[in-house]
Amino acid sequence: MKRALLLALLPLLAGACGRAPPTAPHIVLVVCDALRADHLDLHGYGRETAPRLAAWAQGALVFEQASAPSNWTRPSIHALFTGRHPAPDRVLAADEPLPADEAVLPDLLRRAGYETAAVTANPFISRTYGADRGFREFVDLGWRGEEATGPWKEPLASAAVLDRVEYLLASRARGAPLFLYVHLMDTHEPYDPPAELREDVDPAYAGPVDGSREGYALLRDGDAVLPADARQVVALYDGEVRRLDEGLARLRALVARHLGDRRVVTVVTADHGESLGEEGLWRHGHGLHRGLLNVPLIVDGAGAATRVGQRVGLVDLGPTLLRLAGAEAPGDIDGRDLLAERDEAGVPRLPAGRDLIAYRALPDRPTTIRGHGVAALGELAVLRDGWRAERRADGWRLFEEATGRDRSAEQAVLLEELVEGARAWEQRGRARLAAAGDAAPAGAMDLSPDERALLEQLGYTGR
Repeated sequence: MKRALLLALLPLLAGACGRAPPTAPHIVLVVCDALRADHLDLHGYGRETAPRLAAWAQGALVFEQASAPSNWTRPSIHALFTGRHPAPDRVLAADEPLPADEAVLPDLLRRAGYETAAVTANPFISRTYGADRGFREFVDLGWRGEEATGPWKEPLASAAVLDRVEYLLASRARGAPLFLYVHLMDTHEPYDPPAELREDVDPAYAGPVDGSREGYALLRDGDAVLPADARQVVALYDGEVRRLDEGLARLRALVARHLGDRRVVTVVTADHGESLGEEGLWRHGHGLHRGLLNVPLIVDGAGAATRVGQRVGLVDLGPTLLRLAGAEAPGDIDGRDLLAERDEAGVPRLPAGRDLIAYRALPDRPTTIRGHGVAALGELAVLRDGWRAERRADGWRLFEEATGRDRSAEQAVLLEELVEGARAWEQRGRARLAAAGDAAPAGAMDLSPDERALLEQLGYTGR
């Protein structure tokens, strides 16, 4: 075992016999894959897509500007579980296991006395990739799509996932507090909602986007998407948000029924958003616009019911949940406890002017630029308050988030400050990799043909 890895594990081993304090709450963390914040009634969307979630959020903390650390699942969830921004040039490709040198949220909670369980329908959040570390119970549904006898997506939809959640909650022994992670896939491509939820679909539409896997092939070439196709895609996506809303309501009822022995903190968020035609992009995994990076973040059971306007990130969830559990967060992380300081009414006090990173490594892409102050290859942006500095092929650009306008010329000083934030991110990330002895990618995994086929059907070809 590498010396750095042993040093990283020592604090966990020391706490192996920990017992959670009597006041420690149950924690339920729900990740809704590819859910855009701006397609929710809660955030002012023009269609009614998630009224139950909006009603639930009325009694919760709602963070209006929550940022995903990447534009696809693997780096985003790894950042959520470690409290660290994605590492420079760490691709986490489809055949690359998760690194084992960093402390992760489920393991830290288990060491603090929590029972830990997960039910996940995403094949990337699976035992195959090492995502079960720290979980005592791990229900892995993500590789079962090929076993379906009916509509392909049904084994991955929230109803199937929540059947397993219900069984897990009904059969658990009361005692220790529970950390439950649930990963839902309704809003992930292919969008194929039940007929009764397709209320915005044009009945006269006769194009290729019918909800089947094959129909979404045209989204890989944005120029092939006609206006009628685009409207159909958005209508089907919104139908999936409605299905998700039904699932979240069921989950809320299950938690109330089975976890009444102590207080419950429930978090509803997303690993990233989704492109729906912005900048000619569809799906996710490429691009860093607001629709991909701005995700919902609702925290119920942790204090005042209010809306918080300051920008926060998924990297903040780890330290926040650890504090609620009465546990210590690791020292060398980028996230911060969102509830550390509050006013007299219990509203979080969060400072302005904080930089958050969004990054997807693409070292094998020759068109990805070097230079511009940061050597790490890939898609990179720095977010601060209402601004996004994004590295593009012709250099760094500064965008006003509310309008999407390029303000690089008028705000040159601010742009340079954000580029400096990117330099600091790279320096910090490379120092961590060097300390862990893990600057080189891990060895490739041997995925079966069926596993590779399923990833392709989910749109993950080449990742």
